[in-house]
Amino acid sequence: MDQSEYLNNENEPLLIIKKNFDIDSDHKKRQPSRLEWAQASWIRFVYFLSFSWLNALFSLGYKKILTDDDFDDLANVDKCSSLSNVVKPSDWSKKPTWKILTLIFWKPSLVVGLLLFLSIAFKVLQTFFFRQIINYVNYENPSLSTRTGYIYALIFSSSLIIEIWIQYQYLFRSLRLGMNIRIALTSVIYKHLLSVNLVSLQQASTAQTINLIARDTTNFEEFIIQMHYIWAVPLEAMIYFAFLSWLLGPALTFISYVVVFCFVSLQMLFSQGFTQWRSRVAEYSDRRIQAFHEIIHGSYVIKAYNWEKPMEERIIKLRQCESDNIRRAAWLRAINTGLFFTFVLFMILSLLLSARLTGKQILISDIFTALTCYTQIRTPITCYLPRFIEKLSGLKIAMKRIDEFMNLKTIQCRTLLTPFSDKPQSKNLIELRNASFSWNDSNMCLSSLNIIIEPDTFVGIVGPVAAGKSSLLKAILGELNLIDGELEVNTSSLSYSTQIPWIIADTLRANIILGKTFDKERYSSVIHACCLDIDIDAFGPNGDLIMIGDRGINLSGGQKARISLARALYTDADIYLLDDPLAAVDRKVARLIYDQCIGPNGLLSKKTRLLITHQIEFLAESHQTILLKNGRIVAQGRVTDLPLENRDIYQTNDDQLIMDDVSPSMLEIEQINMNSEKILSEEDLGSNTVSWSTWRSFFIASLRDYFELFLLILLLVIGQFFFEVSTYWLTTWSTSSYFHRSYITVKFYIYVALSLGAFMFSIIRAFYFSSFMLKQSNRLHQGMCTGILHTSLEFFESNPPGRILNRVSKDQQVIDEILPAAVFDAIQSVLIIAGAVIITGFTQPLTLLLQIPLALVVWIICRFYWRSICELIRLESVSRSPTYNLFVSSFSGLSTIRAFKLQDYFIQQFENKMDTNTRAYISMKAGSCWLGIRLDLLTSLVTCFIAVISIILRDKINRHLVALALLYSMKRLPIGVQQLVEAALLMTSTERIDAYARLPREDDTSDKQVLIEIPSNWPSCGAIEYRHYSLRYRSGLDLILKNINIYIAPGEKIGIIGRTGTFQVKEKSCLNTSSLICYAVYFPYLEYIYNITILLIFKQSSL
Repeated sequence: MDQSEYLNNENEPLLIIKKNFDIDSDHKKRQPSRLEWAQASWIRFVYFLSFSWLNALFSLGYKKILTDDDFDDLANVDKCSSLSNVVKPSDWSKKPTWKILTLIFWKPSLVVGLLLFLSIAFKVLQTFFFRQIINYVNYENPSLSTRTGYIYALIFSSSLIIEIWIQYQYLFRSLRLGMNIRIALTSVIYKHLLSVNLVSLQQASTAQTINLIARDTTNFEEFIIQMHYIWAVPLEAMIYFAFLSWLLGPALTFISYVVVFCFVSLQMLFSQGFTQWRSRVAEYSDRRIQAFHEIIHGSYVIKAYNWEKPMEERIIKLRQCESDNIRRAAWLRAINTGLFFTFVLFMILSLLLSARLTGKQILISDIFTALTCYTQIRTPITCYLPRFIEKLSGLKIAMKRIDEFMNLKTIQCRTLLTPFSDKPQSKNLIELRNASFSWNDSNMCLSSLNIIIEPDTFVGIVGPVAAGKSSLLKAILGELNLIDGELEVNTSSLSYSTQIPWIIADTLRANIILGKTFDKERYSSVIHACCLDIDIDAFGPNGDLIMIGDRGINLSGGQKARISLARALYTDADIYLLDDPLAAVDRKVARLIYDQCIGPNGLLSKKTRLLITHQIEFLAESHQTILLKNGRIVAQGRVTDLPLENRDIYQTNDDQLIMDDVSPSMLEIEQINMNSEKILSEEDLGSNTVSWSTWRSFFIASLRDYFELFLLILLLVIGQFFFEVSTYWLTTWSTSSYFHRSYITVKFYIYVALSLGAFMFSIIRAFYFSSFMLKQSNRLHQGMCTGILHTSLEFFESNPPGRILNRVSKDQQVIDEILPAAVFDAIQSVLIIAGAVIITGFTQPLTLLLQIPLALVVWIICRFYWRSICELIRLESVSRSPTYNLFVSSFSGLSTIRAFKLQDYFIQQFENKMDTNTRAYISMKAGSCWLGIRLDLLTSLVTCFIAVISIILRDKINRHLVALALLYSMKRLPIGVQQLVEAALLMTSTERIDAYARLPREDDTSDKQVLIEIPSNWPSCGAIEYRHYSLRYRSGLDLILKNINIYIAPGEKIGIIGRTGTFQVKEKSCLNTSSLICYAVYFPYLEYIYNITILLIFKQSSL
């Protein structure tokens, strides 16, 4: 390809990633936010209340697979750019996290609290008119007319429907508020990361910082949803206390509330232990994720040294510690679950025992009214309050970690702009006066430096390894702590080429331009000067728009170094800091790059250049050379003036210098077939439903699991049976309207036995279920760990680190903590709904006439909802990975980002990726409300029907069964359906982790996988022979080594040479199975072994 040909298309987008979820698609005109449109006018407010603004999206999702392009634009208040502007990193210098968030988000939080208060008020109203209906049916006041009964039914039904509307508005607004706080915190953490001093950043590992946005900000979101229950639960309890005191009398109510106090005290006690275990889980989770991070970035070394097994054992130990603490926390949660399940039974039992002790008579209708009251406060007291305490414990840990990170010292940006001293600014471009620098507050790495660098000069920096050369450039950039002296940099325009090239997962052109405006002429001259034009031509039709994998996995070391240098040259700056850019290329190419870039006739000839190098021949034309040793200046001046006794530090053998004429033909390499779209694999979205094989592989992995699953289902059914029978037993005691002490008979003792049985089985099944789920979670984690470690390097090359870390962190957390609760609640909700349908159908057979068609409508709505919500949950899950990828990549390239002043560019990229995730997330959460409000309104029809039928047929029905039917009809269907849907959607995390467990194992080169015993003294000498050896990067690509025949005798020292791009480094790839070997390598002196493979040898010996 001609150079001008691939430069003509300067309007090509810099990100050529076809995944609709991986980049922001707002360059395409999106539809305005329907959510914002629905909120904008009272006329359209019904769309907002009913979540009908999602109808268009769900209709589209029913017809096709959803993509990011199908979403509306976000409302302005939900955009990351808007939220990041209200929270600033500087706020943490004066206030802790909770104060900052309170001052910013108190108004929407107040609205959410008001909605919760109204919801409580209408629930109390329901309870009051529930009693009125029961009393009317029981003829407690015979003078009441039929019209009055209908009014009671109307008010009861209306309050039920209004409370449903308010409840879902509260739920959605609290979810939205929590989401906004999470987004704001995530954004400010990323902003602060870009400004944190590298010295300070040593206190936080990559895994810890990833956990800040993966776990800690999520803790804030989860807490916000539960936050208002700290006042709402006591308020609701006091209101019902007053109501029950009026109904039953203060004495009986007080005694029953003593039981409530005992429940709350137990939960407070458990919360202390839960906080302790949660803190330990977070600690071991950080260490486990950090270990995975090291595995990802050290995959080549692990494969080369055959360290898969030791690394796997390390992960297993960390996981065991994490799992032990998860188990203890799960046990406490199991006890809370048992208390929740049997709360109402114990409250009624305490009420009846109190009546027995005090001799007070209680109306049977009042018992059922009390049962309704206890049912209403059961969830707040035994579920919401413990959950608030649980989330509060997680929040405290998250706040501490976020506060610590946000208080890390930031880079001394003013060193790049103004002098440290109050003296008049000098004409020198860079000046150091007795300057000493440190990576920490104690040990100095550079001492007493005195350097003057004038404009438009060429300065060489030489010295032995670890002399402080790179640290000097970091000091000029302001990355090191200035301990003593002064540093003056009289410009803010710097460009920087790092010693270890920082390459992002993007196109080659995007890596060079890196957020700057495309200048065709400048770009053309830069890639020519850096000798990249021949490489680009060899990349095939994609040219400079070829996709480069994370960390430049599909590039050679020389190519990465030249791209990093080209990035520095493309920036028009006053000072160029070049950290050994010529070390990764051969001498002829290095000479060519020097002449075209750095030398007196190069692109930078009129600029100030600081070049670190070990090749002294390139410093002959420098204006000044600085010789460093142990962080101090040993000598300074022209290279020819440096003392002879120090030249051995930096000088190379003159015989090695080949000063022949050089030309671009030296870089000619054979064109490589590299398909840019296949370098980074797209993250699999999976099918639109979770397959049964996923459920089966999670719950049934062995024959033993069949028995354990059967026992688990049996325990769940028995526990629910005890609960339903004990509730129904109340209606069988007597036809009398009163309960008094004479009723303490066998039936009462049966009720006590049933209640105790329900409590016992609820605890047993919760314990057994948590243990079962944790065992399955550990098995999945083990499989994922084994799969990652034993797959080929192609996996690490084609999957960004953020994507892998997303699964080992977020998805694993879902399986450990969220999925067990969701599955258990789903099963329990299904059993409760089944019991409610049976009880209402048995007590009021006419309701079956309504329940059957309603069941059909519910099935249609759920089917319509299911197709879209599955896609939404997958898009949300997958769109998280690019955010983590950018976060991890930015962590590695902080010096480059700051040197090029690209903070705003990367912040914008981060905000775009956050918005991509938010579009799927808010649609997913609102979708749950869309389903819930429709199913709740349908369920309310059954309740209203029973209320009206009870008024009409009050002379023909059992008045006690009326109360029971009304009570059970008020149990909400959406809770069960939503729990089922949530459990099914959360199973996508198991599917994603199981996919890693099923990764193809690294290819072996032999057809026979026979483990042959090798003598313990082998190898006794190091002979290696290649016979017709060929190698390719991966299947489907051309051979890069062809028909190699080499014999290496024992004791020989072999050097591998060649021009840039001739794959010298791949000669050793055959010995660590990093690529696909087409033919064999033989080890002489192992005569009786035939066709043994390299992988088997590495498993049995040490090379």
